[in-house]
Amino acid sequence: MARKSGAEPAEAGTKKTALFEYDNQKKEVIAPLASAKDYFKMKFVSATMDQPLYWPDEDAFLKVVFPFYAGSEVAVKVQKKDSTPKEIGKFKLDEAGILVHKVLSGKEKKLEAGEYSVSVETADKKIFEYTTFTVVEGHLGAVSFAFEFEQLTNAEALREINGGWFLGNASGVGNRWGNGLNVKNQVRVLNQPYSGKAAVKSRCHLPGCNGCEAGPEKEVVIKDGLLQTVLEVGGHSGPFELEVITDKGSVKNLFAKSGHVERQTSLITGGMTNIFYATLAPYEGTEQVSGRDIYIEKKAPNDADALYLNRPVASNSADIDIEVKKRLNKVKAYQISINDKGEFVTTDLKLASELKKGDKIKAACAAPYSMIAIAGFIDDETALKTDDKKKDADKSKEKYYEAWAMIFTPSRIEIEITAPAAAAPLSKQKIKLHAADRTSGKGIKAHGIIEVFDNRVASKSAKEPLDSSIGDSFRDASAQIASWRDWTGYDEFTDSEMLMEDSGVARNFIPPPSMSAAPAGAAAPSPKMEFSKSMSIGAAPKKRAMAMPKELSQPEAGPDGGADGVTEAVREGEKKVIYCAAVVTDSNGDAEIEAELPPQTGRCKIRFIAVDKFDYREKTQDIDCGKKSFVEASVNTLLVPGAKLAMKASVVNSSDEKLTLKVSGACTEKDQSFDVKDKTADIDFNVVGRNYGKLTLALEGGDGKIIDRREFQVNNISAMPVTFSDVIISDASAIKLEKAGSVAVYSNPARLMTNIIANINTTMYSWFGHAEAISASIAIRAMLLRAVADNLISDEGFRDKLILDLKKSVKDFNEKFYDEKTGLVYPYPGVPANLNFTAWAAKNISTAVTAISGSDPLKTELAEQYELMSNMLEKMISELAKQKVSLHETAFFDAETKDDFIPVEIDGKIIYKAPSDDAVVNFFSTKFLPAVDMPKLGRADRTAAFIKAYDTYRFLRAFERTGMLYYTLINMKALLKKEDKNFFKLFNEVSRGLINTNEPGLIQGPAMLGGVYSAPQTFVKYIDLLVEMARQKRISKEAAVEITINGKTEKIIVSDTPYIIKAEGADVTVKMPEFAAVRVDREHEINIYDHLEKTPFFKLASDKSSYAIGEEGQLTVTLDDKLDASEYYALIAAPSNLTIRQSEDILSDYRGQVLYGQKASGA
Repeated sequence: MARKSGAEPAEAGTKKTALFEYDNQKKEVIAPLASAKDYFKMKFVSATMDQPLYWPDEDAFLKVVFPFYAGSEVAVKVQKKDSTPKEIGKFKLDEAGILVHKVLSGKEKKLEAGEYSVSVETADKKIFEYTTFTVVEGHLGAVSFAFEFEQLTNAEALREINGGWFLGNASGVGNRWGNGLNVKNQVRVLNQPYSGKAAVKSRCHLPGCNGCEAGPEKEVVIKDGLLQTVLEVGGHSGPFELEVITDKGSVKNLFAKSGHVERQTSLITGGMTNIFYATLAPYEGTEQVSGRDIYIEKKAPNDADALYLNRPVASNSADIDIEVKKRLNKVKAYQISINDKGEFVTTDLKLASELKKGDKIKAACAAPYSMIAIAGFIDDETALKTDDKKKDADKSKEKYYEAWAMIFTPSRIEIEITAPAAAAPLSKQKIKLHAADRTSGKGIKAHGIIEVFDNRVASKSAKEPLDSSIGDSFRDASAQIASWRDWTGYDEFTDSEMLMEDSGVARNFIPPPSMSAAPAGAAAPSPKMEFSKSMSIGAAPKKRAMAMPKELSQPEAGPDGGADGVTEAVREGEKKVIYCAAVVTDSNGDAEIEAELPPQTGRCKIRFIAVDKFDYREKTQDIDCGKKSFVEASVNTLLVPGAKLAMKASVVNSSDEKLTLKVSGACTEKDQSFDVKDKTADIDFNVVGRNYGKLTLALEGGDGKIIDRREFQVNNISAMPVTFSDVIISDASAIKLEKAGSVAVYSNPARLMTNIIANINTTMYSWFGHAEAISASIAIRAMLLRAVADNLISDEGFRDKLILDLKKSVKDFNEKFYDEKTGLVYPYPGVPANLNFTAWAAKNISTAVTAISGSDPLKTELAEQYELMSNMLEKMISELAKQKVSLHETAFFDAETKDDFIPVEIDGKIIYKAPSDDAVVNFFSTKFLPAVDMPKLGRADRTAAFIKAYDTYRFLRAFERTGMLYYTLINMKALLKKEDKNFFKLFNEVSRGLINTNEPGLIQGPAMLGGVYSAPQTFVKYIDLLVEMARQKRISKEAAVEITINGKTEKIIVSDTPYIIKAEGADVTVKMPEFAAVRVDREHEINIYDHLEKTPFFKLASDKSSYAIGEEGQLTVTLDDKLDASEYYALIAAPSNLTIRQSEDILSDYRGQVLYGQKASGA
């Protein structure tokens, strides 16, 4: 197991640490630990979209960066939620592993509103990556942040730049709770600095929080656009989102690296005197590795160490020096780095057998980081002082010493963007790019991605997943080498003080001393404002100029009053992304593109990322899109018939004459005309939902000449494209599908639950770290690995992660939560052992042991963990028996049979029986099934009967989403063994319920109470059932299928990927083995007003009749009691001055996530 670095006491025998094997009797280092290399994994890939939110008429571009698959072919698929995946095609990556490809075109065919995922898989099946996006009807909001939020590390740097953020925590860098979010930017309305009142909110997007407020709201007064404040988010885990609400609309920004996992600091050195930690989050007091989003924290040194490392960052030439402070004998050292194939390899470091004080250890490091480990024997100074006669060279007085460090390399690439600071809408602009070697300054050939987009688009950079992959790698490796650390903050609070995720208020927040809001009356940033120290390690500090554009951010005008000589151009609609493509610089490092700016005024962002394997760099630059005099408006492009709206146009008049704004065309009852006498003016005009078409806003000079014209296409909300999808579980008879659109055949139903492992993995990282939660995560990971080993589900690229996390969790549980002497479990380190926690942990460990034991390859791979868990389990169960603790009643578990036990009523008494017991089968069939009417598991009226049954029989009662499916699954294993006639019907219902909800059935977020994480684990129980069915050969890893279309029959084998048929309206007959699954899609159009003309099957209620700016309320959609909520989704047309966040009701948990009328940013 992992051992603390530094000197170890002299003991006889062969020993192992996390890094070496040594003989304490012979005083020699035997060898590096062979398994140490397995601590290091990295999935260095990126798949992102050019937008997170598309309008139905836009094109969607996929950005792929797979540096170690350069020149290889990848398969791309797109899948709308609850629909059949569509194969986009196979595409070749360029010589740097980059691909930018249009995966959907709304210009060719209107995109269907909903949630989508795009998957990218390599030909060798080793890499599977996916990204997501949403399609809604909407338009850009008026409010925006003017500048990029730079990642900073102190308040001084924040004061000296235009836009940035960092975190502060008085209780320590990386702690889960007690954080303050420091932010600064300029708020603009239609690209003009905003002045006025605003409400500033923080939101938490941890699973289970889902965007709830993370701390107290702040009321601020913004002057000349300047927003600078500190948000108290100490009661939540993040990631955090900033929301600014004004009377002109709202704007949001999600800080991607603010989640508690990214914030966590990982120990990256041991035995090197200086103690260093690394994190991906920009914390106060940390220093950034040059060119990388990695931040280093330095702690108080351990002066007794024998080696000295000044800092864990290599020089510009990728070298590192380590100084020897004390004599080190019988030395062995090695290095783990990534080779040119992207694989971690171990190489010996050739050092002298004896290192003397003052010697230097030099090593060359590889990007992005290398781990160096050194071991030997040093003099036991304490022993020598007490025995002067043997002071010379008594080996018995030497003790083992070990040191290690992860050394990061700075990125060797520098890039520059040259573009005009401002230009006219619709003008074509040259953008020059340059890439150079950071050390020599010479230009280099570099591959990359260039994007130009409206700064109101929350576009995700292709760099972010690359940063995360490096962070995951060093975090996982550190966890294997170092000891367990507390990230919960448990020891800093009493139980009564502990902040839970749903508290909504950071009651125990303590702002760090240097955190402060902007002083009263602070002026707007100066146009000549510059960055201060770069705060980067690995490069000399330098200043970067960030000059703001002219006063109103407008370009110089041409002689005719337009910009760049453009006159009377009709600016129609809006374009959010104007350029997205792969790019290559020449041998001098230069490249040039031409981009046509969008029709709307505002600020566009140019973003360029250059990639050469692990060396990459990103830079952004702004370009203001405007005219000397212009009109701009934020217009609802969809109007309900009869709706009357007051809209607002903003006019900028930079001339010396009076201008006139004329509003005409679609949705106007009459032409409207307004005089513009001031330099700026906000003008209200009225529209009504009829006479749809083009709405025109024309700005005229005194001579009647048109200076600017804006046009908007305004449409009626009426017919909307939708896809109706049905899932059928085979009973082995022929399935006839009439007028099918597309058909997908799967070997078993679990294959339809897309991205479920990613969902489970993310959810487990949201948990509170007590013993029951850790043991539950062990059970879940073991079961998922078993299902992957049995080829029942895809690993979705997470297998290595599951293995590493399982090993770490077993290690943590054994070292910190398990008492080897008593066999009992501590709920938390430092807390007395607890019998209930021991029982819950025993059940979870038993599940893990059983899962691993059924797969010989898995048992071999996890031999050490399997043996350790088996020994702990045996002792836990033995001690619980001595203490007369009933596992049946406490953990609903039988230690001998490993079966789940459930409470049942027999002769008026509650007793605990295994599901295979005849009494349980009789109870389930005769009492439970009739009580809840099983044929419709998703019915709304099931909840009362379900909870009543649980109240009566003391079972878990709090699982509204999948608890009933969980309870059913526990019983189904017994029904399977007894070949009960109800089994197929229940399997069909449970499978459809899980597929429709795609819900793993795990508790979300941190909970201090025990007994909550071990259940329901619905999807895990489903996998457990499938494993048993596979063992009995009731389902097959490969399904033999017959498909008949238009009289022609084809025989195929379906295994790990679905077989997809483009039926295009034809009748299809499918014959496949029992329990295989088929999904059939049919495309339709629905009228959003049908519920007004026909008898509705749902009710709609709002708790407010009107809303003030910044006020929140609740809109409730309730289905008819007889309908299954999991088979429906909601289309909601919302006024564009509202933003909607899904709540935790059953409908939105399942499919009600399709919103019409939403905006990308604000109102």
